[in-house]
Amino acid sequence: MLQFPTAIEAHARVKEMGAIKYDRNNWVKGGKPWYEYIDACMRHLVEFVKWKMGNPEADYYAFDTGCSHLGHAMWNIMALQDLNYTGMTHNREVFEKMGQFWQEAKKLPREEVNQKLDEWLQEWLQYRRTNDPDTNEV
Repeated sequence: MLQFPTAIEAHARVKEMGAIKYDRNNWVKGGKPWYEYIDACMRHLVEFVKWKMGNPEADYYAFDTGCSHLGHAMWNIMALQDLNYTGMTHNREVFEKMGQFWQEAKKLPREEVNQKLDEWLQEWLQYRRTNDPDTNEV
């Protein structure tokens, strides 16, 4: 995390402003549906893109907080992650398999990497259909 000092500060400023605007750690209480976090994240990303594209009505900072739109987008994703935490931050089996895959992929031509990724995707989809009761038709 120390590699991203401005991102950490942007996130902290959004959290600080949220404590002023809504009360400290108000988001932890829940009550908002998950898609509102996605919606807020996307709105802030769109505002950032407008600013990058030179829209004269866009600004790098949100008008109602003074915090960067990217800071707001990050905060919403981080809140969504924490509110939906399942006990693990990653699927160990997939993480290990794909970590090994990407180490080997560095040595392969791009076409071969894409072919192997397609094969892995089909294998993963079959696994999900077979082993995940919540997965209907993927």
